[in-house]
Amino acid sequence: MKAAAYIILGLAVIGRSIENPFGTEAGHLNMEGYISSLALELDVLTSSPPPRLEEFIETNRNFPLRHAPGASYSFAREMSLRGKVSNSRVDSRNSSIT
Repeated sequence: MKAAAYIILGLAVIGRSIENPFGTEAGHLNMEGYISSLALELDVLTSSPPPRLEEFIETNRNFPLRHAPGASYSFAREMSLRGKVSNSRVDSRNSSIT
């Protein structure tokens, strides 16, 4: 009987601790640290101007067809303009893309 009481009271204490995780006690999450880290990351992300849309989209490092490895933007554009590509391309893993 005592064991059940300890379990129930233990769960109540744990629940009270989890209910409000942001505070100043030892087991609480450091909200001020998270906010300052987020502010620093946002400063880094916004410190440089965004790329021009054409430079970002039309680069060969853009792979819009994730299911087709090796299919770059130019390949995907050729597919959309013609409806299909006449010849198959094979990527470095020897899997065919039609």
